[in-house]
Amino acid sequence: MNISSIKFQNPSQPGPKAWENTDGRPSWSPDGTKVVGELGRESVVLSREDHSILSKIGPEGKWVDSPNWSPDGSRIVYATYGKHREGAFAQWGIFSCNPDGTDAKLLAVDGRDPEYNPQGDRIAYQLNKGHTPETVVVMDKDGGNQKFVSAGGVAHRDLSWSPGGHQIAYDTFHVDVYQTRVTDITGKKDRKLTDGESGIFVDKNPEWAPDGKKILFERHDKVFPVNGLWTVDPNTRMEKEILQSGARNLDAVWSPDGSKIIFASNRDGGGDLDLFMMDADGTDIQQITDLPGNEHAPSWSPDGKAVAFKRLDFNKEDEGRYALHIQELEE
Repeated sequence: MNISSIKFQNPSQPGPKAWENTDGRPSWSPDGTKVVGELGRESVVLSREDHSILSKIGPEGKWVDSPNWSPDGSRIVYATYGKHREGAFAQWGIFSCNPDGTDAKLLAVDGRDPEYNPQGDRIAYQLNKGHTPETVVVMDKDGGNQKFVSAGGVAHRDLSWSPGGHQIAYDTFHVDVYQTRVTDITGKKDRKLTDGESGIFVDKNPEWAPDGKKILFERHDKVFPVNGLWTVDPNTRMEKEILQSGARNLDAVWSPDGSKIIFASNRDGGGDLDLFMMDADGTDIQQITDLPGNEHAPSWSPDGKAVAFKRLDFNKEDEGRYALHIQELEE
């Protein structure tokens, strides 16, 4: 397999607190020729052809994360931390810019993890304002018509749009139970999807299937660092286990046609996370990466023939600790 990477090359800039199970996946351009993703505190656009850096996203020297490409390819939305208005305190803010990094426009303050809906006319993000409970907000692509759409609980995270662009799955801690939930763009139809079998487990990281008929999620043991992968019907709430626990199985994502799933796991017996691919029903599991450190946050190319992902190597300091990879998949 052809594995290439670009590494974080600024040892003087401290890296952010990092964790393996992140929703900051690399994001592909619609034509599949480029990837935008996090590289330490930076976000960059990479060429699929030669893996060169084509542009940097966001202000120089600022923490820029969660870049997401618009479905029409014309803009990239991202979050950055700093003083976005004169006299204001430093805070997270959401911006959009051209793919070459120019024409940056402030869309919202106190927000992180922005994501375009599949139609490209709306953006969902996580409100992140001091001690205020994190909630899901939906706005027009230009930042207008901002609306709270998620219900009670705290830490509303891991947003995933439905293919139709009118619903959002997310996870939260609600009524003393870790849940996955679904809301709509009006905020009037927020409902529980799963609750870890009434709080026995921790359910998180929902990911909507391309056909809209299933939502993939992680079910974590509360005592041991292991979890299984499950699917749930968003209409009937019928659950099905597709990969048993016994290892850490994280960051699962559907292929564009819904026939395959790539996920990060230490199921090979090592302590580090590698990437694995399996059929959508949990069969035919194949290991596809084996690099130092943790490979995580996989993202399929639009043609389903490549995967972009991030790597975090705790054994290195600063330079080389963070890497952004593009890997062509074998036929």
